[in-house]
Amino acid sequence: VKVYKIPTAVAGDDQKLCQFDTKINTVPSIGNGSWTIISKPANSNASLSTNNTGTIFQSNACGVYDMQWKEDNNGCIAVDTVSINVSLPPTVAALNVICDTSKTFYTVTFDVRGCGNSFLVKNLMNGSTKLLTTAPYKFVSDPLPDSSTFRFVVYGNNECPSDTIS
Repeated sequence: VKVYKIPTAVAGDDQKLCQFDTKINTVPSIGNGSWTIISKPANSNASLSTNNTGTIFQSNACGVYDMQWKEDNNGCIAVDTVSINVSLPPTVAALNVICDTSKTFYTVTFDVRGCGNSFLVKNLMNGSTKLLTTAPYKFVSDPLPDSSTFRFVVYGNNECPSDTIS
């Protein structure tokens, strides 16, 4: 009679990403290990490719992907799951600077696009923030003094930051 050890499956901590791929560092405790995607966003393509340095997760859509890590040591099985929340940094389009009629103030406007249903715009010059929660996501700054400069950053899902808007 052969007795085999029961493996200890450890899929790792849940992750929040600002990109469509990541490396997952898992090594079987004993025996063999394999990954399975158990849930994913509708209409998404996701893949897992394993090599001798770990597993690469790749996706093409924002959302939550649940995966199972299974270890098998001659029929002794252990499983663990991990969730990967995928997002991308928001992007900005239609940037406009609009001067008021007195030419002493101006406002900055832009459209925000990205994953999710809300975006936080932070003014890097004074620290103020505005939350955009209604689509289409259009930002309008508070009036800014004519001689001042502006710098904003937009945060989306998973606190992914946009490039600086200036």
